[in-house]
Order: sequence, then C-alpha cells, then structure tokens
Amino acid sequence: MSIHHASPGFFPVSPLTSLPSLVSDTFDPFTLSIPLHRGASNRTYARIWPIIERVQQIFKPDYVVLQCGVDALAGDPYGILNWGLGPDEGSLGWCVRKVIEEWNGKKVLLGGGGYNSPNVARAWAYLTSIAVCYFTAVL
Repeated sequence: MSIHHASPGFFPVSPLTSLPSLVSDTFDPFTLSIPLHRGASNRTYARIWPIIERVQQIFKPDYVVLQCGVDALAGDPYGILNWGLGPDEGSLGWCVRKVIEEWNGKKVLLGGGGYNSPNVARAWAYLTSIAVCYFTAVL
C-alpha cells in the first residue's frame, strides 16, 4: 500500500490515480495506491485511516514494513503536503503509533524521504521513540 502525493513529475507514478478496468493487463490486485492532493494534512490522513485499517483487516499481514517518508511533513522544501508529526489525530506519529500498537504481526520501520534536515532528524527521533517506548513496555 502506498500513500503519496500524486501529480505529474512526482514519484511514484500511480496507475491507480485513474482506476483501470479489473480485466486490464496492468491491474495489480496486490498493490493499493492512495494518491493525495496538494496540501494533504493530518485531517486528510485521519479521513483515509478507516480505508487503511480495512485493508489491514482484510489481508491480516504477518509482517508490516512501514516506510516513513518524511517529505510529506510541513516545511519540506520539495514536498507539497502539510502533514504534522506529533500525536494529533492523523499525524505521522499518530499513524505510526496505531500500526505499532494495534496491528498484529511483526513490524519494521524504515526512514525515508525528507529534504529539510532538522525535520528529518526530529521525525526519525520521534518515530524511534514511539517504537522504543512501545516495545520496552511490552517486554
């Protein structure tokens, strides 16, 4: 599953920005792309979260690889989304916490993206603290 900005010139190019026919040769039922418009914020992510939860409930993954690209955070010079980091509903931290605490299966968190070095450092430190606090409490 990929949640990302979708616009000409941005990666990844999303074949699902216009849904193909189910009989199309390019249709991949194991790839879900959720393209977002310019300015997507915590509110946007909170609104799409039920879709993400439903996918998780259907597939029941044994492993979750969460690639935390921080170029979607507000203040990124190349990003055009307006995502927050902290614990507010829909923020990156909120989403990561939900996956770590509520989803079954093993998790791997990967850093990625981000062109504002202070934002990147803050984000990865914060997300690492969420993971460490949870796994320390569980053990």
